[in-house]
Amino acid sequence: MLVVQLEQKSRESPEFTLHKLWLHISPTLETMRSLHKLIMAIHNEVRRNSRGGVSYPKGHVILDVMVKLYVDWGGTLWERQYLFRDGRIPSFLEPYKDKILLAGKYLNIMKRYGTLEPRATSTPAKPLLSSYQNSNFERNTTHGEVLDVLQTLEGGRYIKEIDDAYIYSNRLLLDLLMKEKQVFGRLRSMKRYFFLDQSDFFNHFLDLAWPELRKPYLEASFSKLQLLLDLALRNPDSPASTDPFREELRVTKSGHSLVSRFESPNITGKSPRDIESDLQRSLVNLTSDANKSAMDMLNLDINIEFPFSLVISPRAVAKYQQIFRHLVKLKGVEKQLTHVWSLSREIQHSRRRREADNVKSTLQIQTQCHRMLQFVQQILYFVSSEVLEPNWGKLEKQLTKANTVDQVLQCHTDFLDSCLHECMIDSSNESRRQVLYMILDVCSRFTSFAERILKRDSRPSEPIDQYQIPQDNRHLATSDRLFLVNLREYIDTLEYRDSASSKRQSLAVRLDYNLWYSAS
Repeated sequence: MLVVQLEQKSRESPEFTLHKLWLHISPTLETMRSLHKLIMAIHNEVRRNSRGGVSYPKGHVILDVMVKLYVDWGGTLWERQYLFRDGRIPSFLEPYKDKILLAGKYLNIMKRYGTLEPRATSTPAKPLLSSYQNSNFERNTTHGEVLDVLQTLEGGRYIKEIDDAYIYSNRLLLDLLMKEKQVFGRLRSMKRYFFLDQSDFFNHFLDLAWPELRKPYLEASFSKLQLLLDLALRNPDSPASTDPFREELRVTKSGHSLVSRFESPNITGKSPRDIESDLQRSLVNLTSDANKSAMDMLNLDINIEFPFSLVISPRAVAKYQQIFRHLVKLKGVEKQLTHVWSLSREIQHSRRRREADNVKSTLQIQTQCHRMLQFVQQILYFVSSEVLEPNWGKLEKQLTKANTVDQVLQCHTDFLDSCLHECMIDSSNESRRQVLYMILDVCSRFTSFAERILKRDSRPSEPIDQYQIPQDNRHLATSDRLFLVNLREYIDTLEYRDSASSKRQSLAVRLDYNLWYSAS
């Protein structure tokens, strides 16, 4: 209005000079200058907040900065750096608090990585009430101004600003992970090492390290195992030789074997005496781990650098390690059984035919070895070809369609959880998992007894009393009986306790295709 009035005076009155114009606009100019300072301060604050910053000395912000000096970007601590403050979240921001938190986290990640660019704005900022300029509210009254504020909060531009910041931060981080850093290659590397995909390097490692792996793990040299793994990875004939991440792989030993890990005492609803007895049994199990071989305690670890650690977090690495140890247990038992089978064939051809008792024991060992080897190979095929590979194909398709970082993280988490569940090694399959590891433990003990019997029988000069049953032969019969009992129980768990899974039904049919175990 002031500008219109001054323009009209300048046209109608020849006495309206520049001096009079200055007298009229100088008070308003000071007011506008003060408003400009205020608006620019608010504008700079908004721009700073759109880059993920939190700096409110008076404590009226809705977030608490939990870690100010150091954040473990390679772990999960960055996820807990910012937490909501109870009672400080406005009611109109409650539905959008998660988006605000995630957008700020992702912007801080990009800022830490040094690739945060200023947001490009294609159009100048509009007033908050611009979308309601044609409304019928009374803007000249206090009641009308309150209604304007409520209308703005319920459906105003701040919602779009939150969505834009969320989409912007996701796009930046997603481009960094998928395009610049090629997270697909990192995930394929994890699949090669922990799922034993293209596992010729691991077979080579087993051949090189087998004498060391058979030692008790307290006597085995894990530094030597690390050197042998490096030799296997650097083999020019192996696909792993061209993997840029192979240097980050290292051999470690787990703190417990797979069998004792799942025998932890359950103290829920038990008396103190029962709890004490359970703890004593658990202590016996942990003490028995000292007699376990290095193969039973073998584990792999890998160093995940930022920003790959955002997707492959320590929690995800632990799940990869759980699947890896499951595969290593199967591979180790398979190698032991294969060695016993080869040894029995060599001794059978070199033995004198007149030793009828020795021939009988060799045939018994071969029969048991064949049954156990067929079982282990069926489990290996099920895990690798029917669980891990199909789930990996689903993960690749989902990641190519992911539009946000949250979707990438969720797809990867669901992939690992599905693999653990379908491999029957998660907490929901505890009884089935215990039976499986008991069978594998029986197979492992069988190979020790069988190898001692074969080496003893391969020396014809050693006298054997025909009226005395050797202790190893007695253990051999016991292991066969335990294998049959546990295998029948395992097949029952696949057929009757989980009839909804077609994959597990198919596995049960392959394990007992002629109903021999069911009928025996």
